[in-house]
Amino acid sequence: MLVSLQGIPLSAKDKEILRPLLIKHNYILSLESLWEIMDAVWDQLYEKHKTISSVFFSEFYGHPVWILNGIFSDLDLVSKRHRLIFSYYSLLVNSKYILDFGGGSGVLAKYIANMSFASAIDIYEPDPNYFFIKSIQNSQIKFISTINKSYDLIYCIDVLEHMTNPLLGVALISDSLKNKGHAVFANCFYPVIKCHLSDNFHFRYTFSIYCFCYGLIKVSALAGTHAYVFQKFDYLSNLRILIPLLNRLSRLLYLALSILLIIKNKIRRLLQCHLRR
Repeated sequence: MLVSLQGIPLSAKDKEILRPLLIKHNYILSLESLWEIMDAVWDQLYEKHKTISSVFFSEFYGHPVWILNGIFSDLDLVSKRHRLIFSYYSLLVNSKYILDFGGGSGVLAKYIANMSFASAIDIYEPDPNYFFIKSIQNSQIKFISTINKSYDLIYCIDVLEHMTNPLLGVALISDSLKNKGHAVFANCFYPVIKCHLSDNFHFRYTFSIYCFCYGLIKVSALAGTHAYVFQKFDYLSNLRILIPLLNRLSRLLYLALSILLIIKNKIRRLLQCHLRR
């Protein structure tokens, strides 16, 4: 898609930062080119800081490239389809109080507000960008930096793979969900982009088990998306004591499967070489 900064209410400084990144791609963005731009920003900041620290993360997630990400998400047809499905689900379960956990751009919240009968839609974002705050024109929606109430439905869409400790996010979501309330998780614990932290990749195999220990039972996949629906049951909350053991087992499982995959690929290459002879 063609993305122009003209007419977008960005600060002069943000436009100055984003313009050369877009020029490199002739102002044409695909998901792959957006990831390439975000990786370039990651590399620039790593070169500056020489280490990945809290300061590094603060600067990276405060970078205007995330405004570009929000603009792309608002225009991308696949993203639009996913948001429509997510919004329809809030109607399906008749949720009145909804939280978008880490929904920094507010795009999903706006879709939900237009489609559902929710009384309030909160966006949990400790340090929201000025651009996204200004884009919210609906009194139902507000950004919050702390969570101090319970919700019927919580969305966590493509957030946990960016967190240094995703389990803190799962715990907070579980604690903020009403008994028998629903959580929608969409995760990508794969190395498609550098800000998907490698220490989290083991969750791709065991995420549902972790959720179970936090009182969240997987109900179903959300058709047409990469998301899954979980339901909260308070009586399971005591299972959190199993998390340290599960952490060790999950990492061992990931290591074993990674080694098996390497062996499988080597065997495949050897067979291909043999067949070519």
